[in-house]
Amino acid sequence: MIRRLLIFALLSVTTVNLSADQDTLKFEGFKQPISMQWNGRTGDLQRSLNFCIRLDNHTKFPIPSKIDFSVIRYTLKLLDLNSGAQEFAARQGNSTIPLELTLTGHGRSETIRQGQETSLIDGDTFCNGPGNNLRLGIKAQNLDTIPAGVYIARIRVVASNNSFSIASDQNLELTIRIPKLISIHGDKQISLGTFSHRDLKKTAHLCVYRNGQGEYNLKAEALNTRNNRFELNQQGKTSYLPYQVNIKPKNALSRKVTPNTPVKYLQSSKSVDCREGSNLAVEVIIPKNYAEKAYAGSYNGQLKITVEVQ
Repeated sequence: MIRRLLIFALLSVTTVNLSADQDTLKFEGFKQPISMQWNGRTGDLQRSLNFCIRLDNHTKFPIPSKIDFSVIRYTLKLLDLNSGAQEFAARQGNSTIPLELTLTGHGRSETIRQGQETSLIDGDTFCNGPGNNLRLGIKAQNLDTIPAGVYIARIRVVASNNSFSIASDQNLELTIRIPKLISIHGDKQISLGTFSHRDLKKTAHLCVYRNGQGEYNLKAEALNTRNNRFELNQQGKTSYLPYQVNIKPKNALSRKVTPNTPVKYLQSSKSVDCREGSNLAVEVIIPKNYAEKAYAGSYNGQLKITVEVQ
């Protein structure tokens, strides 16, 4: 008898659950901190940031796979963390600088609205793919009307794909520095004319600008004169003709000026080119009795006007 030995092998199969974390979108290119400084030459300030988004898969076990980026689309949403207002802004106390944000690149250009999602962005803008970067544009305008100081904007950028439940966010901090600036321009020459037995008077119209329409101090001095006086000199001779200086700021009373003595708390223009008109009148007066005592001839001199930030 032939006995057949049947050997049964019982194989125990254990199912291994490959645990994977949620895929995430990772920002690349946002270098911190982001700093901008206004130079005072124009009223605008612009900056652009190139960035891309990398799709990271955090599986705990290596699984060979390929990601078809052409089918993955996502949106961006930017949030103002300073106040949650309807517009993006950099802030210093109660002063604000409105910001205009734009998203460009890969055939798109759109203005970003606070708290609203952008239109869908194709997955071939991923860093993992062809590497077509996106560009975040930041623009601040009318800075010549803004008080000096350091302004900070805090913005959260959120990327999400609702279909695959993948999302990520990154906070950006933007610093805008507005230095204290002041300038003066306008008439550069005063001709008092010929004496005809009355006071000689002439007014120069000037524009004094300080960013944020802040206050300023003014000082006047006559160059190349004796003992710090306001006086004109007869060329080639030692004859002098004294004069007086008055200033009249816009919407203020006229004030007499003493040589080299600051006149304080004057109000500046709110625009670099004084679009609202001259804001400082400088009047030079030679009283009749001074002129009558002077020797005949032509007199001239230089009057220096200095302004400084209050």
